[in-house]
Amino acid sequence: MLEIKNVSKAFKDFTVLEDINLTFENGVYGMLSPNGAGKTTLIKMIVTLLMPDEGEILWNGENISILGGRYREVVGYLPQKFGYYRDDTPTQFLTYIAALNGVDSDVAKERCGKLLERVGLGDVKNKKMKKFSGGMVQRVGIANALMNDPKIVIFDEPTAGLDPMERVRFRNILAELGKTKIVILSTHIVSDIENIANTVVMIKDHRVHICDTIDNILRQTNADNLESAFMNVYEADTLINS
Repeated sequence: MLEIKNVSKAFKDFTVLEDINLTFENGVYGMLSPNGAGKTTLIKMIVTLLMPDEGEILWNGENISILGGRYREVVGYLPQKFGYYRDDTPTQFLTYIAALNGVDSDVAKERCGKLLERVGLGDVKNKKMKKFSGGMVQRVGIANALMNDPKIVIFDEPTAGLDPMERVRFRNILAELGKTKIVILSTHIVSDIENIANTVVMIKDHRVHICDTIDNILRQTNADNLESAFMNVYEADTLINS
């Protein structure tokens, strides 16, 4: 269980997040808010790239700042942009990532092949990534986030550059992962989560505005679909920040 308790974060005099309380168990969580609402800041705190100013984040009851590397071993993370060597093949890149995560070489070899097949790159696993489209590189990033077989998988705006077919493949992967892992998908694109998220989190005015199932959100916002609910919650802010 991942718990966020009374977490706040500010940069100088600007409050980004205030008194955030969330609990995550196995399943798919869609973090759906306009750009600039604080999603990425919250994610960076969950993956320990930032520390809260107030409050705490707990993994199975222990503060992640104390767990340190033991916590990071169970986390897979795909940021909005990830670094890679353009002259590497997907196989080389993932093998390198596996080594950094302390994955046994034999396990890494098998896992690498399976993950690249899973994201539809098995036929180009030995081609240099400098020849890849943006969507293909993003799929390597998805495999990268899963390389250490994490218990918590976090994707920050992961569908950038993916074509419609790739988006469907990605959503299917998320739905499958959510059966046994905590999957957190941060996005401002409603279609990324509307058919797969068990719970949707909406942040507004620095706080958790809604954390509920899609059906309950539709009832609360008097909307026929999640897109309409999103617009009802954020109104003009959505148009300005999207």
